[in-house]
Amino acid sequence: MKYEPVAPVGRDFFSRLMQPFTVDETETDWELVDIVADAYDNLNDNDKQVLHEVFYARSTYEETAENIGIKAKSHAWRKTQKALENLRNNLVADDNFRRKYGAKYLE
Repeated sequence: MKYEPVAPVGRDFFSRLMQPFTVDETETDWELVDIVADAYDNLNDNDKQVLHEVFYARSTYEETAENIGIKAKSHAWRKTQKALENLRNNLVADDNFRRKYGAKYLE
């Protein structure tokens, strides 16, 4: 999969999974895309909302706080970190993810 974020958010593997990417049929790992989509779908609505704001709408934490109805950008940052942790937990619980990527990303 070829990730090409406009403005990278996050440095770890799980943050980068949420970045926009250019579809290149020869390089895109569609199994990983499906695994991440399933893990994302299993998040609660609050986690989905904050991840959507930060990674898809490309909102700043200040804009995210305003858009989701909280007062501080630091709280939006904490909510984003918690949502990424929940996404990571969903991925780690997935047998296909562990089989294919576990040794590389879960050490």
